[in-house]
Amino acid sequence: MKSDVELAKELHDFQIKWKCLVVLDDIWTTTTWDLLKDAFPTTQGDTLHSKILLTTRKRNVALHVDQHGFLHKPQFLNDKESLELFQKKYFPTRTDLPSNSNDDDERKTDLAKVMLEKCGGLPLAIIVLAGLLSKIHTIYEWELMKTSVLKCMDQDEQHDDDSEYRSVLWVLGLSYTELPPQLKPCFLYLARYPEDATIRVRELCLVLMAEGFISPKRNSAKTTEEVAYDWLCELVERSMIQVKEMSSIGRIKSFCIHDLMRHVCITKAQDEMFLHFIDLRNKEVEENIETTKARRVSIYDDNVVDRNARFPGMVQNMNDSLRYFSVEGPSMEFGEGVFGHVCNHFLMLRVLIIDDMNGTLELPEEIGNLIHLRLFSVPLRKIKEIPSCFGNFRCLQTLRVLASNSILPESMWKLEQLRHLYFSLASNVPIGKFLRSTKSRNIQTLVGICAKDLVQSDFQYLNNLKKLKIYVDPSSVTLFNTPQTLTFTCLLSLQVNNYFDTIDVVPLILSCPRIYKLTLNSGIERLPEINQFSRNLMKLKLSKLNLKNDPMPTLEKLPELRVLVISNHSFVGNEMVCSRGGFHRLESLEFIGLIDLREWKVEENALPRLGYLRIRECRGLRSVPDGLRNIVTLKEIKISYMPKKFKERMEEGGDDFDKVKHVPSRVFFECDTVSISSIAYQMCSLNRDILYKCIRGLRRVPDGVRNIVTLNEMVISNMPKTFKERMEEGGEDFYKVKHVASRIERRG
Repeated sequence: MKSDVELAKELHDFQIKWKCLVVLDDIWTTTTWDLLKDAFPTTQGDTLHSKILLTTRKRNVALHVDQHGFLHKPQFLNDKESLELFQKKYFPTRTDLPSNSNDDDERKTDLAKVMLEKCGGLPLAIIVLAGLLSKIHTIYEWELMKTSVLKCMDQDEQHDDDSEYRSVLWVLGLSYTELPPQLKPCFLYLARYPEDATIRVRELCLVLMAEGFISPKRNSAKTTEEVAYDWLCELVERSMIQVKEMSSIGRIKSFCIHDLMRHVCITKAQDEMFLHFIDLRNKEVEENIETTKARRVSIYDDNVVDRNARFPGMVQNMNDSLRYFSVEGPSMEFGEGVFGHVCNHFLMLRVLIIDDMNGTLELPEEIGNLIHLRLFSVPLRKIKEIPSCFGNFRCLQTLRVLASNSILPESMWKLEQLRHLYFSLASNVPIGKFLRSTKSRNIQTLVGICAKDLVQSDFQYLNNLKKLKIYVDPSSVTLFNTPQTLTFTCLLSLQVNNYFDTIDVVPLILSCPRIYKLTLNSGIERLPEINQFSRNLMKLKLSKLNLKNDPMPTLEKLPELRVLVISNHSFVGNEMVCSRGGFHRLESLEFIGLIDLREWKVEENALPRLGYLRIRECRGLRSVPDGLRNIVTLKEIKISYMPKKFKERMEEGGDDFDKVKHVPSRVFFECDTVSISSIAYQMCSLNRDILYKCIRGLRRVPDGVRNIVTLNEMVISNMPKTFKERMEEGGEDFYKVKHVASRIERRG
């Protein structure tokens, strides 16, 4: 693996040789630039073909980088623009109707103008203030808020640092102060995520529930999961977090937090000793790690192997009363000694998360000491046996064990609080005995189970099951042949996997009459008829179906379908047609790896609401359909790993440009190369070998190979020396293949 100095020189020389535009976003300190500058040709002796665009909030950083460079400072909003933005953000989020009194409305406008003056024309401060005021209704409450705003601002003016952004910081701090008590822990938990992280709503809700922060109101029909989701939605309404992705059924799937809001979050979490976040990527922070009294610790690392030596010492210096402990990062070494310390000292733990761990880990018997655990997530990919002391986790709600063939002790199936079980998608973990017990009544999530050894009665108690990902072989399909006696009435999401056989999925689909999301990863004997699909279906993902007949005449009639993904040889015919009036609610359509597809037709009035189209690795497709010109709702087209001619036809002056020129965003990626990512995707259950032979243009092993946990052997034949070196220990691709027991090189 190359050193930092070697990488910096390589980047430096590349920018001298080629004309590049380099974007460095959000540089906070001069020290950060000094650590990076050797990688960029900025000195007078360099021949400057390349340009650097750097963003920072601090003028002194920009001047430190280049005193003679072009300095652009975005203009702040004036009073009129500030009020317009405030009104735009305030009214859509209000829970009350406008006042019946014109005097009240005028008074609120006057108060808003006073507070907006303190925002300094900064959009983030105005948006957060609007979210803050949207939760209060009376003139008296607005007067109190104005007093708080002026008081906070007066106190903050005593500090000279970050003066330009003082108005943001005080309003962000005030937005936290004004949170209801139950929402404060939800917000502070966001301090555990690294900067710019995409935060999945479901995962955060599971952690909040495990900590016991979520409690439904008395006599409420809502579950704890629904209450947790509602609380996160309130943070969105207050503009404290930003929605990043919506699900097909209109729920928030993931979100992010602005870096300034995250700064406030981390500061508050540390001041209140709620949570301590240790980012080992930051050398300055790492050198100042001290014993923390916080009862929650999150450690993040990113390929910084030389700092693993400090990790055991950090753990030993932590508070023995920890309730939450997470370690994330691809280079973390979580050895048995560290795990033993966790099991013997952190006896109050409720949440233990270890992700992307290097090496293997043997679970000690002492893990049974953690009797308060409610969420346990460890990637035990090479563990063959889990200790019987797992039965001590009587409070356990969520178990995520990414092992393929682990033997789970019978004592585990006595855990009455289990709600969410996650195994590897290629798992063969036997859980029939648990399913047929009354202890399974609370189960809401089953991911990675195999139907091979199950009987129909195993499902009789799963009355609350909402999410199911199951491996089904031809013999186990008969489990679902009598849907009148086996019906998952609460199931909302179903994924069916089979990587080798062709199965009949119709009986299983008939057993799930209410699902909103369906994923099929298997060859199927026949596509279900329109009346056999759930009428609620909003998202459909099809992979490896090997259908010879065009599926569109059936799929376009699904009344609620919003998202459709057809990938990896799901259709092996040559022509696909979206007929007149079809897919009347579809918003997103993706074709991936349909190598036999030659022609796609879109008739008039088909796809009237389509907003997003993606075409990837459909290399036989000659052109986009003429009917795209009539889809006025289309906002983005992404084309990747397609022939160069296909791309050129869509560019200005090309034969297909008129069909797509109305689309605001047209993105092309790697349209002169062939991707093999789909190969790795199709081999996610591979347990024999991968043979790379005579693909001499291939630069690297796909990243997805690291997730093929069943892979035992790789044979590399007649490949370039550099390809082999990347896979050897110390090479750039070693982490992708180090779990493979046998890696063989052959010549010729």
